[in-house]
Amino acid sequence: MRRHSRRNSSAPIHGSAGAGPANASSLSWLVMTEAEDGLRPVRLETRGQPEHEEAAIIAAFLADMKHLGTVELVSWGGFSSDLPQVLLGAMEAGLRLPPCFVGLQSPWRRGASGHVDLMSEVCGGATPAHLAEVAARLGLPVKLTCRPDLVSRLMD
Repeated sequence: MRRHSRRNSSAPIHGSAGAGPANASSLSWLVMTEAEDGLRPVRLETRGQPEHEEAAIIAAFLADMKHLGTVELVSWGGFSSDLPQVLLGAMEAGLRLPPCFVGLQSPWRRGASGHVDLMSEVCGGATPAHLAEVAARLGLPVKLTCRPDLVSRLMD
């Protein structure tokens, strides 16, 4: 995620999760900032079960985004998988979206959502590539699996 200049007003999330995507068991986010030579990582945050329940995982993420101010959410395949889980989990827990995420309440308006799904942008209509495959192709180190509570330690 990176900072940018767009601001929105805060709005509550209403509704109930009901049937649909599985509960979020872990969530990791990398906070980056823009520098003269490109994006630079600032910190990696991870919350996961069993240490945290879904509501606490999502609340920590939303609180961090609110603290950061204006952000651009960037994901790999998040438009159809991660984003619905986060939004439904927030609705179920009665959490409020931070001002920078108000556009996510209308995800079909992708340009106004504040979210960029890199998989959709890179792959277009082609068969999507797994993130581990893309990382390997770019020469980035990748660990395919680990416990959610160990993700942040991979950055050390």
